[in-house]
Amino acid sequence: MIFRFFLFYSLFQFSVSISFSQKSTEDSLLTSLNQSKEDTGRIGILLRLFEVCEEKDMLKYSEEALRLSEKLNDKRGIASSLNNMGYVYANLGKMEMALDYYLKSMKIWDELGDKKGIATALNELGFVYDATGRRDMALESYEKSLAIRIQLGDKKDIGYSLNNIGVEYKTIGNIDKALEYFMKSLDAWESVKHVEGVSTALNNIGFCYYMQNNLLDALQYYRKGLELQKEVRNMFAVGNSLNNIGGVYHKLGDEKKAIEYSEEALKIALENNYPEFIARSAKLLADIYSLKAKISFGKDEESWKKAYEYHKLYS
Repeated sequence: MIFRFFLFYSLFQFSVSISFSQKSTEDSLLTSLNQSKEDTGRIGILLRLFEVCEEKDMLKYSEEALRLSEKLNDKRGIASSLNNMGYVYANLGKMEMALDYYLKSMKIWDELGDKKGIATALNELGFVYDATGRRDMALESYEKSLAIRIQLGDKKDIGYSLNNIGVEYKTIGNIDKALEYFMKSLDAWESVKHVEGVSTALNNIGFCYYMQNNLLDALQYYRKGLELQKEVRNMFAVGNSLNNIGGVYHKLGDEKKAIEYSEEALKIALENNYPEFIARSAKLLADIYSLKAKISFGKDEESWKKAYEYHKLYS
């Protein structure tokens, strides 16, 4: 699996304690919201709530932030709220609505001369264009976003744009070009010690090497990514990397290690209820055991049995 980034945007800084958990942060913000007046401080709280709340509440907070921003004629609040609403509708698969909100957001950032806001909106537009099959427009948006972010010198955001351009080249089948951009994103994220970004780049580079049948290099990058993901306990990414490593070992003919990594990936997927990874891991295990059974000319009944059990799990 290749990872792409698209982000919500908030310009407001609101001072709260976030030392315990995202839920405690949300509770603190809700207390502050209930005590706030209808001013720009309230807009800031609503935008911060959008960042930490459950997905089902995102639209509620962004709509209220937009209403209040329009009432106060707060252009930055309007642009941030529009961008966040685009994020919500993109997540819901309503891409034309998302596109409309992102375009409105970008227009206001442009009027304000806010380059960071423009770059963020361009990045999100790229995602929508990609999701609707407009690959050339997606690539153009990502490249424009990258150019602005290079001007601003924000290495973390530069890494996001480079990564997304790499994903776009991967999508159109240009693996060499994708690899080039993933390597650049790795450099950008390593320079600011952005662990999530570095692990993402390592995974994506591993994927490119796998597609080029450069299996030992793929294994090396997947393992590096796995180490970082375990450090930060990102179990979704850990499961993905384990499954990728299992796939490499399967292709190398080391079925023992392929089974070991794939079973660990499946265990994590089942424990955390990741349906996509459950299907991927189960399919890989079914393929491995099917191959073992075929090689035995039907004598390995245990492998046939396991292949059937895993097939049922993903089908």
